[in-house]
Amino acid sequence: MENRERTRGRFNFVDVLIIVMVLAIIAVIVYMTVSDKKVAVSSEKSVTYTVRLSGVNEDFLPIIRNGETVYDSSTGKSVGTITSVRSEKTKYIGKTITSDTLGNRYINISEYDNLYDVYVTINVIADVDRRGIAYAGKNKILVGSRIYFRCGTFAGTSFCTEFNIG
Repeated sequence: MENRERTRGRFNFVDVLIIVMVLAIIAVIVYMTVSDKKVAVSSEKSVTYTVRLSGVNEDFLPIIRNGETVYDSSTGKSVGTITSVRSEKTKYIGKTITSDTLGNRYINISEYDNLYDVYVTINVIADVDRRGIAYAGKNKILVGSRIYFRCGTFAGTSFCTEFNIG
């Protein structure tokens, strides 16, 4: 009975290893958080990027036009000025494959009457870090990155399709 009570209060080698590992993980997290902020703002450059808005109703097309300022709808910060707008009808790609008499296979593709995919080219003076990643507001400008788009009274989710740092 006395041995059990005496061993509870003792520190062993495994306890020391666990404490050292937890401190090391905390140190790495702190270092990465602090160093990422230092890297992010190193120079300002002109960045031109294109975003795609999918399934925009035809009634909203006149709102998205050249010269308008685009904002991040989640933060309210400016992410640039529109330099060009291109739209095409949204396509619906079917789920079935059909064959013709020659054995050629096709997927049925149709277009919506009043929905458009809008490609908006935006120009912004962005912060570019030493890795070459541009930031407009708090958004990374990379192909595939999501940008919460707001222009006038229209708001939607867009994705970057291309960019040019220059």
